Amino acid sequence: MSFFSELKRRNVFRVAIAYVIAGWLVLQVSQLVLEAIEAPAWVLKALLLLAALGLPIVLLFSWAYELTPEGLKKEQDVDRTGSITHGTGKKLNQITIAMVIALVVFVVIDRAYFAPPSRPAAESANETEVRAEKSIAVLAFEDLSPDGDQEYFADGLSEELLNVLARMPDLQVAGRTSSFAFKGQNRDLREIGEILNVAHILEGSVRKAGNQIRVTAQLINAETGFHLYSDTYDRDLTDVFAVQDEIAAAITGALRTELIGAVSQETAETSIEVYDSYLVARQKIYTRDIGEMKEASRLLDQALELDGEYAPALAQKALVLVLLSDGVGSYGDIPAAEAYAAARLLADRAIAIDASLAEAHAVSGLIMGGETGKSNDDEIAVLEHALSLNPNLDNTRNWLSTAYGEASRNEESRALLEAVVERDPMFGPAFNNLIQSYLRTWDFDLGNALVGRVERIVGETDDVTQSWGMIALAQGDSAGAIRYLRKSYEFNPRNTVNQFYYGFALASIGEYETTIEIGRPLTVVFALDRLGRYDEAQAALDTIPIGKSG
Repeated sequence: MSFFSELKRRNVFRVAIAYVIAGWLVLQVSQLVLEAIEAPAWVLKALLLLAALGLPIVLLFSWAYELTPEGLKKEQDVDRTGSITHGTGKKLNQITIAMVIALVVFVVIDRAYFAPPSRPAAESANETEVRAEKSIAVLAFEDLSPDGDQEYFADGLSEELLNVLARMPDLQVAGRTSSFAFKGQNRDLREIGEILNVAHILEGSVRKAGNQIRVTAQLINAETGFHLYSDTYDRDLTDVFAVQDEIAAAITGALRTELIGAVSQETAETSIEVYDSYLVARQKIYTRDIGEMKEASRLLDQALELDGEYAPALAQKALVLVLLSDGVGSYGDIPAAEAYAAARLLADRAIAIDASLAEAHAVSGLIMGGETGKSNDDEIAVLEHALSLNPNLDNTRNWLSTAYGEASRNEESRALLEAVVERDPMFGPAFNNLIQSYLRTWDFDLGNALVGRVERIVGETDDVTQSWGMIALAQGDSAGAIRYLRKSYEFNPRNTVNQFYYGFALASIGEYETTIEIGRPLTVVFALDRLGRYDEAQAALDTIPIGKSG
């Protein structure tokens, strides 16, 4: 008997077919379950690998053993005249047919009930996009100091490294918000790399003892998890800026030779006390929480008392004044005219000290638009210049997008927002503005896909629930809008954006008195007008100051 005939007699082919179909069915069910429980992507890959490794083992087993009425026996111990391989083959055929039917039923049910809604081709292309080789995310450095009092310094060092790397031509750097979203989480770096769509991840730690500081930095291949570079830097705290530049230069060399020689950043030097206050203030401004920003303003005043020529602190003080004004889209109660006048002096002073400081030019452009209440060519030119100095300033891109939109340059406006959100999907201001851009053109599928993508990463946050509410409101679902926007308002009732959208949703269903109680000027004007209190509406309208959202 030929070898091929013997394979057939021993049912090796039937076993192979049955195994492949059974494995396919198990993997299909596993994929559905793993997606439902949000298991890491590597789990399904591990199951696939196990299934592939199992096939040759099963085939060898089917060759060497035979199933008999007395149980499993070695093939060589079975009397050929009493062999039941033919009957076993028929049973295998029946089992295979049953599994094929089960697989078809599963696929039909999966397509009918569990398939995700169709999405635009553009989004699908983004999801399958190959990671750029020259791409990196800088995770928040961990504070390992005995007193645990160096978190702001560690975060600040991470941000400075991010800024230095972002100035390198052709290097794609994941945004700060998305990178820092994994702070304190013990997640697989390969999973983080997949979420952020980067090929490399930089992580590290900071440890302070007395006046000494130890910084450890590690560069990791985000696809394999292997370390490409690791080093430790022991320095005196007074030399912190040199440490920062040295680490950035070392990491640059560890990436790829074509990155060497990229543009580097001259770090403005000051005392460690001033720098610490500046870092803490910048972190607090980033939250856009009114209480945190007021504390940031105090810290910046403290820093500038010690070093009035520190340009980065001057630029941040100008920004926080704009954000704490009572202008439309701002967060505070400082009279807009007063806030913008003071901010203008600070921004101009920062530029005079350091004309290469992109942040100073950016806030100068924001002030220009706020002083008139609308965008103009000068504002756009200044913001574009700021981006030419540092193309990866997400705040500046967001402001420039708003300016483009007000100048009816809608395609450029949306393209900027999409670029920011692609780089940093968790950067709230750009995320919210992009949702509004989609809603203005009735692109609900794009809006739903974007919010869903961010929700899968960060969960049910203030921005996520607010965005679901905005989409529901635009689609005429008042009940859904109220449900989501009330939740976002309760997340942070001091947030003026939450106040505006919740008030607007309430007004849309006739809850005018509650809208007035919430107190956002534009929604109050609308509610008073609908109640027929026209004189009060006009008076409220007259008190709305100029300004622009920051």
